[in-house]
Parts: sequence; structure tokens; C-alpha cells
Amino acid sequence: MRIYLSHSLLEKLFSAGKEERIYLSEELITRLKKNVQFFTGIKNLTQLCLDYPDLSESIQREVLIFCEEVFPFTIEVLNLSLSLIRDKKLSSQEAFDLATAILGKCNELLGYSENLQDQNLLPFTRLSFKSK
Repeated sequence: MRIYLSHSLLEKLFSAGKEERIYLSEELITRLKKNVQFFTGIKNLTQLCLDYPDLSESIQREVLIFCEEVFPFTIEVLNLSLSLIRDKKLSSQEAFDLATAILGKCNELLGYSENLQDQNLLPFTRLSFKSK
């Protein structure tokens, strides 16, 4: 199974509080034990490094440990993203994640965005953390 890690999920992994980060890490590890492969896009990795420059090395290291591959940003991704923005009313980031996952032949998209639940192009699992 090929699972695409969305920008919203990766951002939570590096910006959330300790309890939520632990929850997310455990969710990912549970899925890894089920013999899944994780993927993300270079745009996500780049944006995280720009948003958190002090954590840039750590972000790169962690993403490369978890992800089988970091997909490139291609003209095909751009074209599909623009179409998804227009047709599905997604934000540019959501459209990028969905387009990259589709073109990367992923089976599922994992993230936090509520808008991605409404599309029917790729199964989406929205993780939600509920503090104890």
C-alpha cells in the first residue's frame, strides 16, 4: 500500500505539541508495521524547511527516514493541481497534495485537511487528535 503524507500532516509532525506529535508518530509507525510505504512531495519538504529553518536538517532527515520517495514537482502535477483548484474548490496546497498522490500512484492520502474528505478521486484518511 502506498500512502501519501500531506503537507498538513507533516506540518503537524513538526509544529504540534509533544502529546500530538507522539500520537502522530505512533499512527505512522502502526501503518509502517502493516507493510505500507510512505511518500510525499518535494514542495512539502521545501515548504516545511522554509517555514522552520531551525529544524531544516531534522525535517529532511525525518522525512527521508519515513518516506520511500519524495516525488518531484512536475508540469503534470501543476496542471492537475490547477484543475483540482478549479473543479474541486481545493486550496493550492490541498490540490498539490492530491495531484502528487494521484500521479505518484498512491492508494491513500493521509492528513488533517477537512476539504480533502469531500473529493472522490483518492481515499483520504483524516487523522484527528483528541487530547486526554
